[in-house]
Amino acid sequence: MPAFGVLLVAAESIWVLASLFLAAMTCDEGCDPASVLWRDNPDAWQWHAFPIVSGIGLLCTITAVTFALRDKPRDAVVSFGLSVAAMVVWGVIYSSGF
Repeated sequence: MPAFGVLLVAAESIWVLASLFLAAMTCDEGCDPASVLWRDNPDAWQWHAFPIVSGIGLLCTITAVTFALRDKPRDAVVSFGLSVAAMVVWGVIYSSGF
């Protein structure tokens, strides 16, 4: 479990970094004011939601690994489930702009 936990936390950390990069890539001069898509609006709330949701997912994963190492499987499953839910929310937000 420790090796898997380290890999999981590393993957979540990469996800957070990718979310920060994506949030930094807001449209600037390439925006289309006539578009109804959020990705064409530099002030859309979705740009700010990416790093927040992925950060919550990272915290849930770290908590899940900690619970697993302390032999609390039920708490670990709940924390990991919340991390997966954060990934789903992130995916829904991302896909709604395309």
